[in-house]
Amino acid sequence: SAELINRANGIRRQWIDYWAVTSFWGITRMFETIGGLQVRVPFRMKDRFSESNFHPGFQRLRGPQVLAFARDRHSVPGGDFGRQENGGRVIVAALVQFKKEFRKNPSRLLTWIAAGVRNSESNLPVDELVDLAFTASRIPFANVQNVVLPGGTGNVGGLSVVQLSMGTARTIFADAKADGAL
Repeated sequence: SAELINRANGIRRQWIDYWAVTSFWGITRMFETIGGLQVRVPFRMKDRFSESNFHPGFQRLRGPQVLAFARDRHSVPGGDFGRQENGGRVIVAALVQFKKEFRKNPSRLLTWIAAGVRNSESNLPVDELVDLAFTASRIPFANVQNVVLPGGTGNVGGLSVVQLSMGTARTIFADAKADGAL
């Protein structure tokens, strides 16, 4: 196997245990299924490419609006890095909302799981997905951080690319690997 060959050659590889993939339409349908998402928009956003058009403050975003919020890179500070920060804001807002809904009505767990399963592909077994959802229901908000890896932008072959500051990124990865927290 590839793993045995790599071990014999002294190559150490780390494998991703589980993965999930969705599309823009999948994200839209997920948030439509759960009834939208309460998000704090940090600043004015208006971008014709992502179709974002938001004023600052807490807002209930429907599926297409969640996607527009997460995709906008033209009207946010930091461009692609700002877009990644907003993607993290969506994940944190989803965790907060899931926990609130779960406390009020534990059966909402099934709605959230169904929204994910129906609108993505994954190799995560359903029993482990359920365990993960129960774990998420117990994570204190104060223990969740939205971290964007640092870097800059450049051009490769005439295309704009994101270039990570690998030294800092490795430090962040090593810190997270130690105990799952930063």
